[in-house]
Amino acid sequence: MKKNSLLLSLSFLYLTLVMLGCKTEEPAANNLQINPPEGIAEQVLESETSYIFSASGNYMFSQLVFSAEMIKNDGTRFKIATTDKQSFTVLYKHDTIPEELWSRGGKDNIHVKGIVSCYGKSINGVKDTAYYEFYIPYKPNKPKITLLDTTITAGSMNATIGYFADGAMSYRIHYTALGETSQYYLDVNNKDDVSSVLTNLNSNKKYSIYLTAYNSSGSINSDTIVVGKKPDSQMSMVLIKTGTNLKYQFKLGIEFVNNLTINSVGIYDLDGNLKMSISAGINESFSVASLPSAIYILKVDVANDKSYAKSFLK
Repeated sequence: MKKNSLLLSLSFLYLTLVMLGCKTEEPAANNLQINPPEGIAEQVLESETSYIFSASGNYMFSQLVFSAEMIKNDGTRFKIATTDKQSFTVLYKHDTIPEELWSRGGKDNIHVKGIVSCYGKSINGVKDTAYYEFYIPYKPNKPKITLLDTTITAGSMNATIGYFADGAMSYRIHYTALGETSQYYLDVNNKDDVSSVLTNLNSNKKYSIYLTAYNSSGSINSDTIVVGKKPDSQMSMVLIKTGTNLKYQFKLGIEFVNNLTINSVGIYDLDGNLKMSISAGINESFSVASLPSAIYILKVDVANDKSYAKSFLK
């Protein structure tokens, strides 16, 4: 009997220890959750507006760490706010956001993706992280622009331009002939039209072309590309001398160019000293009778192009 009683006692003790062992396991931690602000539509955070985030769950709220970051195309992030308090305020200004290639999303793709992160530790020591995706209205990414094709017929040129900007809703193509003041543009109101043809360009001229991408939050320009004549047919200056009267002209190929903006015209000696300033424009005669006999250089500075020079004997 004593032996059986001892066995029963040992069995009860073993069962008790097993049950106690089960009780020593930590209960499952409640998942950490981010509570977004009330009243926001489609997870969009507007600029210069305060939004308060908080967290819920079985956590030590004194040890929570929040952060808000915008996401770039390459996966890296740009931090716009951080705090280690129980609640978290997000406030940003557009002029504090650098021009980067951002990951886009939201309605019409005119927003930059962002994420609020919350790092915390439960009262049982379990670490967890919660996330909330948001969107910021922002101007388009910088457009890419390229020349796709050119066709030339009888002195006229058509140039096909390709372009694209993430977040754009419309475009404007700007183009101007090198050295001229007249500027032209072509509006593209459909964001899905990512190529356009510039028609009736002068095949003897070189054109600078750039693109502006627009959405409701702003605009941004592309780099400039150059389309047109080859380097061996660039604009040249012609100097005509009749006695002591001179005039200068500009030619592209066989055509004269008259609608240029002239910054300055001067006559210099061979040592580079200015001897006379000239106010006469293109194809206007001026006199050099007052200059002593010598070799001189006429220099003409053309806006948006370069300076041209021709020597002459007085």
